[in-house]
Amino acid sequence: MKFEDGSTAEVRTPGFRKMQDGKTYALFLAMKANNTFVPTGGPQGVFEIPTTNVTRAVKSHTMVPTDPMLKYNGMNVKDFFKELHGAVKDNAAK
Repeated sequence: MKFEDGSTAEVRTPGFRKMQDGKTYALFLAMKANNTFVPTGGPQGVFEIPTTNVTRAVKSHTMVPTDPMLKYNGMNVKDFFKELHGAVKDNAAK
């Protein structure tokens, strides 16, 4: 956050890798009561989607060793979106 006097402040959240300008992300968001959006489960809802590297491996933004979302860390981007599409399709059928 930047204040009127030019000073800045930043909130650091343990276990949550910071997003960076110029990167591409898949965000899973939840709407709060005041009509703002936050990542679902904090870092569980943020995945970096590389657009330029050869391996095209997804990077989970959680840094919590027991987080179940770590299973997607390093997954090929195409496989990640294929699994996501299947989960959404299965959920819509219910």
